Amino acid sequence: MDERHWWLAAKIQESFGIGGYDNPTLLEDFMCQDDTMNAVNNFLSVNGPCRIFFYCAKPENTELSARSLQFTDSLSKLRGINLDKVYILYFLRRDTQKEVDLTHFEKDILSGEIKKNAIEHVTALLGDIYLPALKNQKDWGQCAEENKLSCIHTLERLSLNLAESASSVQAAKQQMLRQPDSIISNDFKQHRLAAADSAIISEYEELVSDWMNTIENILMDSSDERWVTHIMTDTRT
Repeated sequence: MDERHWWLAAKIQESFGIGGYDNPTLLEDFMCQDDTMNAVNNFLSVNGPCRIFFYCAKPENTELSARSLQFTDSLSKLRGINLDKVYILYFLRRDTQKEVDLTHFEKDILSGEIKKNAIEHVTALLGDIYLPALKNQKDWGQCAEENKLSCIHTLERLSLNLAESASSVQAAKQQMLRQPDSIISNDFKQHRLAAADSAIISEYEELVSDWMNTIENILMDSSDERWVTHIMTDTRT
């Protein structure tokens, strides 16, 4: 391991808080594993990938250990994993045409953390940092004005799409219809037993009545909103 590897190890150790802070030697075994070392060396090399991610599941009242760390070169490989329940540390390279410099590696590598909802995190980065910075950028070099506007417009659309996705995810978590306390499995025998259980039948009858009232209230609210909108439109015309 050279200075670049130790710097990466220090960032990983600091981000995940493994064994406290400022003690990257705790990650030496993890960094020296063949698959980890090969991935890191590939990231540091000429024409290597421009990114590498380290991640682990959020612990429940326990400290993280190096054994729980994993890595990947693409977040698409985390598809199916609930990103709300993982910590992610990323390293990015702006220029992969040359090997990461042994003395100026801190300038060649960018790093950051995603410890909350990934969509909300990226949306905040775009809206609060990157878009304002680009809009205030004075010197775009040889970039044509048309390309400059296209770049900003594309990022604005991306930010809007991410914000809508975050809202959809949040809305999906808010269940408007109350769920039953007794969940009946799809097993046929369980269905027959439940059909003869007066307590379960009573609970489900009450639940259906509650659903009907909730749906009726939503429909009435929607109808009232449409009526008010219609009246306001007629008044303006």
